[in-house]
Amino acid sequence: MKKKYIHWLVFIILLCVAFYLLPAKIAIILNNKGVIAYNENDYPAAISLYEKAIMISPKAETYFNLGCVYEKTGNDEQAILEFKKAIEQDPEYKPVYKAFADIYAAKKDYNQAEGYLKKFESLGGQDTGRESRDLKHERVVELYNQAVRFYDLQQGEKALNKLNEVISLDASNSGAYKAAADIYCKQGKYREALRYYKQGVVLGLRDADAFNSMGIICMRFEDYDTAIMYFRKALQMYAGNLHYMCNLASTLRDSGRFQEALPLYGKVVAGSPRYPNVHNDIAGIYDCMGLRKEAESEYQKECDIAAHLIKTGLADDFTLTRLAVAYNGLNKSDEAEEMLDEVIARNPEDYNAYYARGQVYRKLGKSAQSNADYRKASELAKKNAISADKQPQQEDKSGKELPEKRLPEAEADNFFIENAVIYMYNGHVVRGRVKQETDKNVVLEIKTGRTLGVITFSKSKIKQIKRIE
Repeated sequence: MKKKYIHWLVFIILLCVAFYLLPAKIAIILNNKGVIAYNENDYPAAISLYEKAIMISPKAETYFNLGCVYEKTGNDEQAILEFKKAIEQDPEYKPVYKAFADIYAAKKDYNQAEGYLKKFESLGGQDTGRESRDLKHERVVELYNQAVRFYDLQQGEKALNKLNEVISLDASNSGAYKAAADIYCKQGKYREALRYYKQGVVLGLRDADAFNSMGIICMRFEDYDTAIMYFRKALQMYAGNLHYMCNLASTLRDSGRFQEALPLYGKVVAGSPRYPNVHNDIAGIYDCMGLRKEAESEYQKECDIAAHLIKTGLADDFTLTRLAVAYNGLNKSDEAEEMLDEVIARNPEDYNAYYARGQVYRKLGKSAQSNADYRKASELAKKNAISADKQPQQEDKSGKELPEKRLPEAEADNFFIENAVIYMYNGHVVRGRVKQETDKNVVLEIKTGRTLGVITFSKSKIKQIKRIE
C-alpha cells in the first residue's frame, strides 16, 4: 500500500513539472518559428509569433528578436522599447547592446552608440575594437561633412567648431587642421591660421597650397625669410606653378633681393605673358635700380594688356587699377588719379585702388591725401582674407621710393569639390574628381582654388568611394 502511494506521488510531481515546462517549450517553439518567418522576410508573421511567445514566457532573447524585426522595418522607436525590455529581463544579454549601438550609430548619435559598445565589450563581446574604430571613423566623417556644409553656407564659425571636434576625435587628422587654417585665413585670423597649418605639417601634411598660404601669412608679418622658405617648399611640391612663383618673386623683391626676383618674374612672364600686374612689378624693380628705360617698357606692356582687356570687354576694376599704376609709372598721374577715383566710387572697399591712388598722390606731391589713402588701404586689407589681388606700392616710412608692393596671390580657399568623396580607413575624407580607376588604385584630381593636383590612392586604404551627381 505504501509503495502505491509513492507511485502516485511521483506521478503527480511529474505532471506538475510537465505543466510548468510546457509553456516554456511552447514559447521556444513560437520564438523559433518567428526566426524562420523573419529569415523569410515575413515580418508581420514574425512579430505575431514573437508577441505570442512573450505572452507565454517573456525572455530577453524574444524581446531582442522582436526589436530586430521593428528595426528591420524602420520602426526604430519601437525597436528601442523592445531592446530595453530585453535588458530588463537580462541585463547581461550581450546582443542587445550591440543592437543599440547600431541603431544609435545610424542616427549619428555616436556618444550613445559608443556607450553601448563599451557595455558590449565589458560583457565579453567580440571585435569591439574594430567596431569602435569604425564608429569613430563614421563620426569623424560626419563631423567633417557637416563642416563642409557650414563652410559652403559661409558659416565659418560653425564649420570651425565641427573641424575642432574632428581634431578632438582624431588628433592626427592633418586635413582638418588645413581646412580650419583656410577658414581662419578667410576670417583674417592669420596667427591662428599659421598655428593650424604648422600643426598640420607636423602631422604629415604635404600640401603645396598650405605652404603657399603659410608664406603669404609670413609676408603679411614682414617675416620675409620664413615666407621665402615656405614659397620654395610650395614650388618644390608643385614645380612650375606661376602663382607660387610670383609670390616668391614678390617676397624677394620686397626684401630688396632684386637680382633673385627678376629671373623668377621672367619665368612667370614666359609661362603667362599677360599674367596680372607682373609687368608693373618688374617695372617697380627697374625703377629702384635706376633703369628708367627698362621700367617704362614694362609699364607700357601692362598698359597694352589692360587696353586689350578693355577692348574685348573683359576688364574689371582690378584691370583699371593696374592700368592706373602703369599710367602713374609713365608720368600720366592725372589720368591715373581720375581712373582710380571712378574705381573707388564704385567700390569704396577696394583697398587695391586706395593703395594705387596713394602712390599717385605721393607722386603729385599731395602728402596728406597720400597718407590718408595708405591708411585706408591698410584698414580695408585687414578686413579681407588672403587676397588673390595685387596691391600697388605702399609708402615707406623712410620716404624712400619702393617698388610697387602688394600681398602675394593666394589660391581660393575652397577645400572641397562636389564630385567624388573618398573615405579612408584612417578617418580622412578627400573630395575631388576621379580621373582614373584600376583594380588597385584610384587617381583623384584635386582642386584647391585655382590649383589642380593629382593624388593616387591605394584601394586597400579606401573604405568607400561615394559618387556625387
